[in-house]
Amino acid sequence: AYPYPPLPADALPPWLLSGFICSGILLAALVWAFKRDKIDLVFGGSFFLILIVPNLQTIPVGGAMAYDRYTYLPALGFFFLAILLVQYGREKLLLFPIARTASAIGCILISLSLCNLTRARCEVWKDSMSLWNDELEQFPKFGSFLMNRGVDFLTAGKFVIALEDFENSLKNTDPSKHSFIHFKIGLAKNRLGQFDEAENHFTLALVPPAENASRVLASRAFVFQQKGLLKEALADLTRATEFDKKDSSLPLYKATIYEKLGQMDQALQEYSRAISLNAELSEAWKNRGVLLTSQGKWNLAFSDFQEAVTLAPLHAPTWYNRGKLLIQYGKIPEGSSDFSHALEV
Repeated sequence: AYPYPPLPADALPPWLLSGFICSGILLAALVWAFKRDKIDLVFGGSFFLILIVPNLQTIPVGGAMAYDRYTYLPALGFFFLAILLVQYGREKLLLFPIARTASAIGCILISLSLCNLTRARCEVWKDSMSLWNDELEQFPKFGSFLMNRGVDFLTAGKFVIALEDFENSLKNTDPSKHSFIHFKIGLAKNRLGQFDEAENHFTLALVPPAENASRVLASRAFVFQQKGLLKEALADLTRATEFDKKDSSLPLYKATIYEKLGQMDQALQEYSRAISLNAELSEAWKNRGVLLTSQGKWNLAFSDFQEAVTLAPLHAPTWYNRGKLLIQYGKIPEGSSDFSHALEV
């Protein structure tokens, strides 16, 4: 990847267009060399030029950057022209034995060089961290590369280093990406236990409204919960469901907040809503079973626990809660068996 254009409104710098100009000169030279049978030249040159022009950002289009892979398809036209040139040269060189030997050695050296370059690029592309490190060695202050490496550090649990990359990327990135970066900073701050700062960054991620607003709001709700601000957490989760009505994790999370607030009927409704959105959400079945048990609705609770252990047979708390319920039913052997399962898993 190359950081050109640096901002969506910018085109590629003039010096980078030199390759385009050189290609035009090469095509003109080939046309002059092949004064007859120009149809192959027209095909190869047109194929290359037509496909490469949209990737040059001579007319800026969004925030697209220049990538090596964008040249793969246009390169077919370029190498078609190169083959024509080699064929032309071969016909001329057949008259000179030394030239033939030199051209053969040159082809071998070029092939070895290309193999070595391919090997080197494979090392760079072996994982995303290697890729972004390589890019940042060449362009150390380019914000998008810093942002992407920060995401990798965040995923790897290296929160302090991730924060350094995110904060540096804010200074060198197009403002359209700031919402995403603030969201990631908030996640890192949250994992470091810096809840006030995490809240601030999540709030910044919502101005202007982010594309992933539901995730930002759910993350800020978690911060509010950690700070003991349960009503604020509930308000954020309610807003989050307005952005994403199909995410079953949101009503599940809301239900746990309602339970902490002592609003059990609302919690029961949210657990049921989560199950209606995703019938394979074992945690919702288990939690609703626990709540139904506390309300004395044992038959319904047992049915929920039965569904939960079917979906997640390795989840010890579910076996434990079903065992407690069975013992309350007076089914001591069955309850003891569930306790044993809980200990085993």
